[in-house]
Amino acid sequence: MDAISKFRSDEARDAYIRLYDSGVAASHIPVAESDVETSVGRTHLLIAGERSPLIALHALAMSSTMWLPLLHVLAARHHVVMIDVIGQASKSIASKPITTTAHIVGWLDETLRQYVCGATGFRAPLNAVRPTRCDLHPLAQLGIPVTIAIGREESLHDGPEAAARFRRVLPCARIEVVDGANHVIPVDQPVRVEQILTDFLR
Repeated sequence: MDAISKFRSDEARDAYIRLYDSGVAASHIPVAESDVETSVGRTHLLIAGERSPLIALHALAMSSTMWLPLLHVLAARHHVVMIDVIGQASKSIASKPITTTAHIVGWLDETLRQYVCGATGFRAPLNAVRPTRCDLHPLAQLGIPVTIAIGREESLHDGPEAAARFRRVLPCARIEVVDGANHVIPVDQPVRVEQILTDFLR
């Protein structure tokens, strides 16, 4: 097993891939799989739907399969490209260590440029993963539609407090505090997430 891999052994990765594949096979929406070669390794994609492109990045410690239960919403009007983040446990395979923000930004830029024709380069620094620390002002200046959902019972940070900060910095964004939800909102409140996504993607 390559030291770069997030899996402890080849057997562990094989078992994970079987579960991954069974999840894709169970999708009620047809899903294609593809790979994109980048300077830091091979990036795996799940692809579904037609029309305008929609990029879906999964949460930390998950994979693109997290979007499959919501695919009927995402793919209703979009060509959805679900990207397995390289350097995490997924079907993507890193050939180099992913240790800095610059590595992540460069990898995502390469992936989008190769798959999505004319994709704009990602050059803004991603200084922090958690929204309680990252600078949201550049996002506010872009003037693009933004919807943020956060669980009222968030365990990583205070949900209502974070929502209040979002409202201050992103006054034009739609901020939803979801009752009965912790950090993984699609699992805790899937119906509410479907409603929020449907409204956003109209």
